[in-house]
Amino acid sequence: MQEAGLIIALVSNDEKGIPSKGAILRLTWQGHDFIDAARDDTIWKKVREKVMRPAASFTFGILVQALKYEIKSRLGLPGDS
Repeated sequence: MQEAGLIIALVSNDEKGIPSKGAILRLTWQGHDFIDAARDDTIWKKVREKVMRPAASFTFGILVQALKYEIKSRLGLPGDS
């Protein structure tokens, strides 16, 4: 979540350099936006139908962009960006 820019966190690595412990300090603005978009059942269902199909491959970035697109569509704003 930190790498996606949704949270600010402290992460400790083990002796092999693998993350072993973490503490979330706060959500970022982008994290708040993601949660607000995902919280809306209408938007979430639409995105889930389009992006999260069985056997479909997607990245977290695609999910975020799809949520943003649905929000913009709902507000009547241009969908690209």
